[in-house]
Amino acid sequence: MSERVISDTEKFSERNRLLVQVDHEICAGFADCVGAAPDVFDLNDDSLAIILDPDAVEADVLVEAAEVCPVSAILLFDEDGQQVAPEL
Repeated sequence: MSERVISDTEKFSERNRLLVQVDHEICAGFADCVGAAPDVFDLNDDSLAIILDPDAVEADVLVEAAEVCPVSAILLFDEDGQQVAPEL
C-alpha cells in the first residue's frame, strides 16, 4: 500500500498505522516535537511544525512527540479515527 500523503500538516504512517496531524491554528513553534522526533517533524518558514516522514520512527516516539507539545498541536489518530495522543 502506498503512503497516504495529505499535506505537510497531515500524513498517515503506514508503519505505525497512525494518522499524524499538526494543528497550525494552535501551533506556537516551540519545536518540542522536533526535539522529540527530528526525523519526523521540522519547522516551516513561519516557525510552525510540519511533518516530514511519519514512518521514520516507532509509534512510541510519535506519541512522545505529541505528548511533549506544550499546546497539544500534534495529534495522533488510530485507523478507527480515535485520538490516541495526546491523552485527553
